[in-house]
Parts: sequence; C-alpha cells; structure tokens
Amino acid sequence: MAGSNLGEMEAGMKLFTLKIILLAAVIVALFGACGGDSSSGSSRTATPAFTPTPPQNIVQPSPTATNVPTVATRPPVTVPAELSGEEQIARGEELFQKTAGGVGCALCHGVDAMGDPAQGAPSNIGASAESIEQALYDRPQMSFIQLSRDEIKSIAAYLQYLKEQQ
Repeated sequence: MAGSNLGEMEAGMKLFTLKIILLAAVIVALFGACGGDSSSGSSRTATPAFTPTPPQNIVQPSPTATNVPTVATRPPVTVPAELSGEEQIARGEELFQKTAGGVGCALCHGVDAMGDPAQGAPSNIGASAESIEQALYDRPQMSFIQLSRDEIKSIAAYLQYLKEQQ
C-alpha cells in the first residue's frame, strides 16, 4: 500500500516538474519575443519577429512616398471540403486544445476557455471568428500563431458550442 502511494507521489512530482519546465519555456519564449531584457532601461518598443496579415475588415492606408512597411502574407492554405457542424466543432476543439501555434489556445486561455487573468488571457467562450482574428492581429503575445480563416472559423464554432453548453 505504501509503495502505491510512493509511486503516485513520484508520478505527481514528474507531472509537476514537466509543467514547470513547460511554463519556463513559454516564459522564455515570450520574453524573447518581447524584445529582450527589460532591465536595460531602454525605452524602445519591442518589434515582433514578423508582421501578421491584418484581418480583411481593416482598411489599410494607401502607400505614400514615405517609408511604408510591408505586410507579411500567409502562404496559400488548402481549404478543406465543407465540414459538418460536428466536424467543425471537433476540428476547432483540436486546434484550441492542442495545435494552434504549436501549443493550442488552451495553454493560456485554459482547457475550459474561461481564461487566465494572471496571464492576461480573457475568456474565449462564445468568441466570434472576427474577434479571434482581430486578437491574433492586435496582440503581440499571439503573433506566433498562424491560422487559416477556416481554422479560425472552426475554433469559433467550438467556442460557440462551449457557450451553448453553459
């Protein structure tokens, strides 16, 4: 009996250690993406590693003779055949929980999509595709996440499903 409890404690400690390592890796990645050392006293603003493509509903200023930055474009995405509602929700859940940005939205927003105020991650329950796309464009901490519009729509379908389940 004592050996069983010891084995459970060891497994729990390994899981805890893995979570700490993952959290440290995320912090290091975010710190690096923010432009580096905050103690340098520099007042420069952080420059993202790339400029995400703005959502379609935002009007971009026309280029002038001044120095206009170029906007990175996403590679062409193969659009899957139309998904049924259940398939789209399942795809959105997979993206949200595990694959978006290589880590899943759940890393910051929680597996229940309720958010994590300590990380500044709001609840996503019921979020629309437009609000998700806008957040991906506006928030530097999410700039590493590259999703197609179909993937964003699937995530929105999953988040709407979660709202309906409440």
